[in-house]
Amino acid sequence: MSLKTAVIGLCGVVAPMWFLGNASAETLTWRLQNNSGELAMLELYSKSRPNVWPGNRKVYYVPADGQTHSYPISCVAGEYICYGAWVGRQPNLYWGAGRGARQGCSDCCYRCTGGETQVHNLIEGGC
Repeated sequence: MSLKTAVIGLCGVVAPMWFLGNASAETLTWRLQNNSGELAMLELYSKSRPNVWPGNRKVYYVPADGQTHSYPISCVAGEYICYGAWVGRQPNLYWGAGRGARQGCSDCCYRCTGGETQVHNLIEGGC
């Protein structure tokens, strides 16, 4: 398949693969604070391409210590990324897009433009 004919789906929109391939890389730092009383697991999901951070069936951990923790990722400039956090032994306790990005969210996504996100507070009771 040539580069000119390769396409991927973008949330219902088809875009040429070269569009993402030629974009510059940025570092977006996600900031989360966990006040839930439970250790939370975190993944970051691209809505622009099939990519998850940290990837390879791994997760980031957000300790329930009330401190702000930072999770920098390298992403393609302009791609749309959402966070999902959850508690492993309580499947109904989640924040943002939840585990596997299965939940809807109103303020859990950012464009990759570099910099850092606002602090997302994981509070007791989840979303």
